[in-house]
Amino acid sequence: MAQDSIESHQAGFNFEDIGFSYSLLDRATASEQPDFKKTDPEIMLHLYQLMKDTHEVFTQAGIRYWIECGTLLGAVRHGGIIPWDSDLDVEIDVHQEQEFLALRDTFKELGYDIIDMPFGYKIYARFEGLDILITENIDGRIMLQREEVKTWWGRRGQHQIHFREEELFPLKLYSFGAIEVYGPQNPYPFLFHNYGDDCLTKGFIQVSHGGN
Repeated sequence: MAQDSIESHQAGFNFEDIGFSYSLLDRATASEQPDFKKTDPEIMLHLYQLMKDTHEVFTQAGIRYWIECGTLLGAVRHGGIIPWDSDLDVEIDVHQEQEFLALRDTFKELGYDIIDMPFGYKIYARFEGLDILITENIDGRIMLQREEVKTWWGRRGQHQIHFREEELFPLKLYSFGAIEVYGPQNPYPFLFHNYGDDCLTKGFIQVSHGGN
């Protein structure tokens, strides 16, 4: 990786540049909405830095990725990380898994470890992480590839929740705080199947995860 990218990582960027409002999603009723504890600004800064570095490394290496789950919901609904979320989620195709693993040393230079997970991998530093979910294309449906996690999500018709190929590609850039990230051409079918038709106007907390 180019030295200027490593220096950019070390320099970081200001939390004030993130560019979205924490007050955007105070919409659910009192019975529906717990106290949304906003993620500490320092952790948020590290998450943005992690996303920025991952985007740069993947782009330089020719690895095609796209944001998904709560990270995609945050990009669409907030223009950045959901204010009470605590990690990042991206997907890559199984055919580029080995290319990704070949970048271990590059990520290590930037201060990150790559950890094996049931769904794929986690790029990890301190208390922050970016989940790399491994996917496969089955008859035009982009679905989780690892057998042990295929039942984690809900259903879309007869299949696990997924992107259809024509919804995902061509990828487009999303504003994500002060940076840009790649995501699906049409995010709405995936988001509505995963989080419900009201997910753009109502926030909620998942007990076993960060908020969405």
